[in-house]
Amino acid sequence: MEFRVLGPLTAVTGNVHISLGGSRRRTVLATLLLNVGRVVSTDRLSAAIWGENPPVTARNQVAICVSGLRREFAAAGVAHDPIVTASSGYLLRLAEDDRFDIKEVEVALRQARTARMAGDLEKASDQLSSALTVWRGDPLTGVEGELVRAESERLGEWRLAILEEYFEVELELSRDLQIVGELVALVAAYPLRERLRGLLMLAQSRAGRRAEALAVYQEGYRLSIERLGLEPGAELAELHEAILRGETGQRQGRLAVERAAPESSPAVPAQLPPDVTGFVARDEEIARLDELLDTKTGAGQPFVAVITGMGGVGKSGLAVHWSHRVASRFPDGQIFVDLNGFSETGPPVSPFDVLDTLLRALNVTRQHPLATLEERAALFRSVLAGRKLLLVLDNARDSSQVRPLLPGAPGCAVLVTSRGQLAGLITLEGATPLRLDVLPPDQGVHVLACIAGEQRVHADPEGARRLSELCGGLVLALRVAAARLAVRPSWTSADLVARLTDESRRLDELSQGEVDLRTKFILSYRDLAPQVAIMFRRLALLDVAEFGPWLGVALLEVDPDRAQDLIEQLVDAQLLELSQPRSGGQARYRFHDLMRLYARERVMAEESEQERSAALRRALGCWLGLVEAAHARLLGGDYAVLHGTAERYRLPSTVIDRLMPDPIEWFEAERPHLLAVIGQAHGAGGRALCWDLAMTSATFFETRSYFDDWRSTHELALAAARRDGDARGEAAMIYGLGSLELFRQRYDDAERLLQQARRMFEEQGEEHGSALALRNLALLDRIAGRFELALERYERAEEMLRAAGDRAAQAHVLASTAQVLLEKGSYGEADHLLRAAVSTFEEIGYQRGLAQALYRFGEVLLRTQRIDAARQTLEKALETVRQLRDVVGESYVLRVLGETYAQQGRTDEAEKALLTSREIALRVGEQFVVGVTSLALGNLYFGTGNAASAGESLTLAARIFEELGARIWHVRALEALAATEAMLNNDQGAHELWARAAALLKEES
Repeated sequence: MEFRVLGPLTAVTGNVHISLGGSRRRTVLATLLLNVGRVVSTDRLSAAIWGENPPVTARNQVAICVSGLRREFAAAGVAHDPIVTASSGYLLRLAEDDRFDIKEVEVALRQARTARMAGDLEKASDQLSSALTVWRGDPLTGVEGELVRAESERLGEWRLAILEEYFEVELELSRDLQIVGELVALVAAYPLRERLRGLLMLAQSRAGRRAEALAVYQEGYRLSIERLGLEPGAELAELHEAILRGETGQRQGRLAVERAAPESSPAVPAQLPPDVTGFVARDEEIARLDELLDTKTGAGQPFVAVITGMGGVGKSGLAVHWSHRVASRFPDGQIFVDLNGFSETGPPVSPFDVLDTLLRALNVTRQHPLATLEERAALFRSVLAGRKLLLVLDNARDSSQVRPLLPGAPGCAVLVTSRGQLAGLITLEGATPLRLDVLPPDQGVHVLACIAGEQRVHADPEGARRLSELCGGLVLALRVAAARLAVRPSWTSADLVARLTDESRRLDELSQGEVDLRTKFILSYRDLAPQVAIMFRRLALLDVAEFGPWLGVALLEVDPDRAQDLIEQLVDAQLLELSQPRSGGQARYRFHDLMRLYARERVMAEESEQERSAALRRALGCWLGLVEAAHARLLGGDYAVLHGTAERYRLPSTVIDRLMPDPIEWFEAERPHLLAVIGQAHGAGGRALCWDLAMTSATFFETRSYFDDWRSTHELALAAARRDGDARGEAAMIYGLGSLELFRQRYDDAERLLQQARRMFEEQGEEHGSALALRNLALLDRIAGRFELALERYERAEEMLRAAGDRAAQAHVLASTAQVLLEKGSYGEADHLLRAAVSTFEEIGYQRGLAQALYRFGEVLLRTQRIDAARQTLEKALETVRQLRDVVGESYVLRVLGETYAQQGRTDEAEKALLTSREIALRVGEQFVVGVTSLALGNLYFGTGNAASAGESLTLAARIFEELGARIWHVRALEALAATEAMLNNDQGAHELWARAAALLKEES
C-alpha cells in the first residue's frame, strides 16, 4: 500500500486508487499520515476538521470517518487495517512493505547528507534530486482545514530547504551555469528568501555574470526595506561585498565567503534565569520533554510544548531547569519572556510588545517601525529561519497571546507555561501538553531537605513527611515551609506541622513575606465569571474528597449541562483537578487540599449564612435523592426501608440513568464520599437527613459486608436522631443496629435491639417499621430452633408488609418462611412459597432477593431428590451472587451446591465447593455458614470413609453451633459426630455424644 501527501492526497494499493470519500475523511487521513506512528487524539482530529468550534457530535463523526476509511481500505483488498484505535484516539501504522512519500524523502535526505559528508558529491546530488522528484505538486492538495493548511505550508518550506541544499551541492560540483535558470525562477517566486537569492548571486558571480549578481542583490535590498523594514541579513551582505571584491571562489558551495571574521559580532542571547535551587524530582516530565525534543528534531518538525498546572505547582521551575539542560542544543540562543498572564503587577503583555522585545534580543535593527502585529510576527519568523533557538514563554494567559510568537520553521523550540489549558495552541499548532501534578510526599521531603537542610529533615523524618503532606505536594508551599524552617533554627518539622494542622491558619502560615501562596490562588480566582466563582466557592461546602458534575446542579440550581460547563471552566483555570471516572463513566473532580481551604475562605467571606446553608441543604438533599434512587434500583422499588421528612433535591432521570447503570457499582464508587456526607449531615443538623441516608445505604453495606461502615453510620445517625428528638429516626437506627448484630451472629444483642425497635415502632403506630423488626426477630427464632414461633411471627410480618406495599420485604418473608418449613421437612409447602417469592423478585427485579430465594429453592429440590434441577437452580443463584459480588451469599449457595454435587457422586467437586464456602465464610466472619458448611463437609467425609477428616469438621461445627446458641444445628452436629465415633469403634464416645444430643432436644422441647 502506498500513501502520498506531497501533492494531492492519495492512497494506492497495487494499481488501484482507493476512494477516500468526502473532505472530512480526507482531513482525518491526512492528519493521521502527518503523525504516522503516533496517536492522534479525537479532539485533535475534530480540530483538524472544524477548528476551534467542533459540533457536539464531533467524536461520533470522527469515528464515522475512520470507519468509512477502513471500509474503503478493505474494499480495495488491503490485507491489514492501517488505522489502529487507541485509548484517546487513533494512529496510522505502516506495514513493513507500505510506502509513504514523506518517509521516502527522509531516506533520500539521510543518504544524501551521508554521501556529502563523505565527499561523494555526485551521489549526494542524485539523492537530493530523487527526494525532490517525490513531490507531485503542492502538498495535501484538496484537503481542507486550518491545521492541514499549516502542515502543507511546513511541507512546502521543507521542499524549499531541500532545493537550497541541492543547489549548494550543485555549486560544489561547479555546475554554476546549469542552475542559474532554475534559481532565477525560484527567486522570482520567493523574493524574500535570502538563501535562494544568495545561491543565485553566487552562481551568477562564478559564471562571470557579476553585474547580474549585484543587480539581484540590489533588488533584494529594495524589497527587504519596502516589505520588512530592515536591511538584508549579514550573510547576504557579506556575499555582496565578496562579489564586489571578486572573492567568491570557484569551488565554494555555501554562502559564507573566505574572508576574515568581523572583529565583533552581535552577542548570542542567553537570557534564561538562574536554574532553580534545590530542584528535585520531575524525572518523568524531563524525560518526556527530552524524548519530544529528539522526536521533533529528528522529524524536522517544530517543537512546541505547553506545561500546565495549578498556581505554585512548579511550572516555571521545570521550564527553566529543563531549558538549562538542553541549552547547548540551541547555539543561536535562549530567550526567556514573562508574559505576565497571571500577575498582580499588571495586565498580560501583548504579543505586539513581546515581539518587539524578541526582535531586540536578536539584535534586529529596522529602518522604520512595523505598525502591525502581523508585520512583526512575519519579521520574527524570517529572522529565525534556519536558526536553532530556544524560546521560553512563561506565565501565558491564553493561546492568542502565544500563537503570534511561534517561529515558522523547524530548528527552534518553544516551551510555554500557563495555568490555562491553551487548547487553541494544542489543537491548531500541534503543541504537546504536559500537565504538572503535585509531588508525592517522599519527593516533597526532598524539596524540604534541599532548602532547610538534610540534617533538619533527617532529625524528624515522620514530621518532615507529614509537613510534605500538609503542603499537599505543592512546590511553592513546600519551598515556603522549608524557608521558614531554614530561617528559624530552633524550629523542628513537628513545630511547623503543629501550626499547619490548624486548617483555619494554614494558608496564612504558607503566605509569608514576598512569597504569598494565597496570592497565587487569588490570581486564578479573580478573573472567573461570577457564576463560575460561585460554583468554585460552593463546591468547597461539601466534605467529600471528589465529586461528579451533578453536585453543581444542586449547589447552583442550574441544569446538568450548565453545571458541568461551569466546573470544566474551573478545571481550565487550574482551580479544580480531574479525577478518574467512576460508575457510569462520568467525569470526576477534586480540589487540591490547599485550594479547598482557599475556596472555603471565599465562601465564608462572600456569601451569607443563609446562602451557604441553603446550598448545603440542597447538596445533601441531592445525595439523599441519589441514595434513594440507587436503593430503589437495587431492590426493584423503594422497599425494606423507612424514610424521614428531609428535603430531597431530585436530579433529572436522564442524569440518574447515566450515573448508575449498576446501582451496586455506584454505591461502591461513592462509598467513601457517602460516609463523609453522612458525617456532615450529622453536623449540619438537618432533621431526619442523617438517619435517612444511613438506613437507605444499609442494603449496600449488607450486600458487600461493610459491617464497620454499617455500624459507624448508624451510631452517628442514632446520636443525631436523639439530639433532634426524632423518635422515629431513633427506632429506625436501633432496628438497623439490631439487624447488623443479627448478620454478625451476635444473637443476644440482636434480639435486645430488635425488640426495643419494635416496641418503639408500635408506640408510634409505625406498622412498616414494626413489620421489618418482626421479620428479623422471626429469623432469630429460626436460628434458635423455635420453629413454631418463627412461623407465627413470619405470618404476622407478611400481613403487615403486604398492607405497607413492601413487596421486596414481603417476598423475603415468604422465602424465610419456606426455610423454616424446609428445616421442618415440609417440602411441599416450602416449594409453593418459594415459587411465589421467586416470581415476585423476578417481577420487581431484585437480584439479591432472587438469588436468596433460588438458593432455598435449590435446597428444597435437593431434599426432594430432584438433584439435576437443584444443581441448575443453585448454579444460577451462584452466578447471580457473584455478579453482585455478594460474598456472604456466595458462601451460602456454595454450601448447598456442594451437597448437591455429593448427591450426584461428584465428590471432588463437592469438596471443592464446600471448602470454598467455608473459606469465604471464615474470611468475612460468617460463623453460622462456617458451622453448616463444616457439618456438610463432615457428612461428605463420613460417606467416603474418611473418619478422621469427618471428625475434625464435625467437631468444629458442633463448637460453633454451641457458641451461637443454634441448638437444632448443634444437635445435628453431635449426632453426626456420634456416628463418626461409632465408625471408629469408639462406642463409649458415640453413646456420650448421642446422650448430649438427646438432652439438648429435650431442653428445646
